Formats: sequence, structure tokens, C-alpha cells
Amino acid sequence: MSTVQINRRLLYLLAFLFVAIPILVGVLVWHATDNANDSEDSQTVTLGNRSTVSEGLSGGQGQSTGVRAPTTTREPTPEEIAAKPWLSLRLPEYQVPLHYDITLYPDFYGDHGTFYGNETVDVEVKQTTRFLLIHVYKLTIHDVKVVKADTKEALEVARTFEEAKNQFLVVETKSDMEAGTVVGLHLQFSGSLTESIVGFYKSSYVNSKTGETR
Repeated sequence: MSTVQINRRLLYLLAFLFVAIPILVGVLVWHATDNANDSEDSQTVTLGNRSTVSEGLSGGQGQSTGVRAPTTTREPTPEEIAAKPWLSLRLPEYQVPLHYDITLYPDFYGDHGTFYGNETVDVEVKQTTRFLLIHVYKLTIHDVKVVKADTKEALEVARTFEEAKNQFLVVETKSDMEAGTVVGLHLQFSGSLTESIVGFYKSSYVNSKTGETR
């Protein structure tokens, strides 16, 4: 009889341990994870709108501070685009291209792999402005002129600059272009035929029958 009671007690003990040990392990793991998260949070310091995180160097010698990169970028407001139209991806609605004349001079067989050209764009300005925009990419601009289409009067250019993000060349005149004016935007430029396969470029292929490169 005593042997049966001992076996029952042992069975109860084993059953209790079978249930209790996983629970105990789970509690310990949760506690350790929570402490680790608290430790990470304690190393994050907010500076204005930026979060600075301290990270230990290899070997545990000292600490370095890095700045987290922003995950989102703010879109420009209509007011900002009105003042700086190159902040938009699109041409301003008040700038309407009417006609393009483009001449290209490629050097396909030379050693430099370049081209140069000139372009005239007739643009109708729907509202008074001093800015003209045209998309450019990987071009070197050598000369810019703005001329009124009706009188051939040259408008003095105050400055030109490229907005790389939206791939614009921005031309600002010293005097206003009145609403309803048609102007000619003249550009002289050059570029590479071999730097990339974007826009106007040079490529080759091998004839599978003759092995000739063309």
C-alpha cells in the first residue's frame, strides 16, 4: 500500500513539474526580453525632430552616436511650388511649350564619344513670371538665351541653375515675362554618348554570323 502511495506522489510531482517548468521558462524569457528592450529604449535620445541612438563600438570600447535617417519626405505645398516651381516634378501649368527645334551633332566615330547640339523651344507664358523650366539630364549647358517671339527682343538672363532632384534647368530673367507672351528659349549643350544608356547614346552589337562589331 505504501509503495502505491509513493508512486502516486511521484506521478503527481512529475506531472506538476511537466506543467510548471515550461511556464517558468516562458516567464524568464519574457523578463529577459523586456529588460533588453528597456535597455535599448534608454539609449535613444530625442533631439528636436531627430532621434539619436548610441551604439557600442566593437570590443566594447566607447560609444558612437548615429542619426536615424528620416523614413518619409514631405511633399512641397502649393504655396512653395508657386514660389519655386522647380520643386514639382511637372512643368508649371502656366508654361506651355508650342514648338521645338532641335539640332544634334553626334561624334559616333571619334575617340571622345560626345555630342553637342542646340535647341529652341517656343513657350507661351500664361501668367506673369520670371522663370522658365526645361527638363535636362546629364547635359552640359553652354549658353542660354531668352527672346520675345514677336519683337525678337532679348530678355536679360539673371541666372540659370539645375535642380538635380527633378532634372530641371531653371532660367530666371531679370524682368517679368507678362502673361500671354511667347518667348523663345535657346540652349546650346553637349553630352556623352557613352556614359550611360539614357537619352541620346551610342551602343554596339556583334554580328553572330561574321563576328563583326557594329
